[in-house]
Amino acid sequence: MQTITTKLFKNGQSQAVRIPKRKSWLSFAEVDNADDDFMDSRPELIETTRVTF
Repeated sequence: MQTITTKLFKNGQSQAVRIPKRKSWLSFAEVDNADDDFMDSRPELIETTRVTF
């Protein structure tokens, strides 16, 4: 989980918290792709068999 820094400010007698704007999905395209062997050795955690009724 990423930590974000917020700002607390006062406007007259009111207080408010300013939360930074989230990054758009466009920034996701700038991230490097995963390696070819990514998750090759992943253990099977979910059973793929189904019970028929």
